[in-house]
Amino acid sequence: TGYATAGSLAAVAYSGACIENITSSVVVSQSANKVGDSIGGIIGKVDEISTTVNIIIRNCTFNGTVYARNYVGGIVGSANAVKATNQTPVIIENCTNNGNINASSSIGGIAGVLFQTSLVYDCVNTGVISSYYTSGKTVYADQDIGSSSANPRLGYIVGWASDTAAKCKVTFYIDGKT
Repeated sequence: TGYATAGSLAAVAYSGACIENITSSVVVSQSANKVGDSIGGIIGKVDEISTTVNIIIRNCTFNGTVYARNYVGGIVGSANAVKATNQTPVIIENCTNNGNINASSSIGGIAGVLFQTSLVYDCVNTGVISSYYTSGKTVYADQDIGSSSANPRLGYIVGWASDTAAKCKVTFYIDGKT
């Protein structure tokens, strides 16, 4: 709690990391006076510094709550990958977010932001994804908020992505029904 980059397991994971079979049910939060970003239920930030070694996050589940500012996800806050030919440096697979994620912008059930080449597949989000971005009013991932530049970038799986492939399942509840 309180750091600029944080996760329940680790703030940052680097090249070669293999994070598997982690379940967390804690509250991860960021102090109001911190200026950094990248807060995740499991890992705050994935920082790929090699073009030859992948980072793998597999079979992880988050059941807690995350309160933060930007680049916020149920599994990973942000993934900064090196783009290499025929390389997929960040792989997130078979992960589940059941937790509630509330932040300002770039918020996703699995990842807040994925930069460069990343692969997300067979992931599930059942948690509530919300933003307090717009004038203190809370908006949710299933609301139509238009296409203005003030869009807080909410996503059930990924809040915002660049050069990323995803194959995931989204389960959400409306009026008590799946």
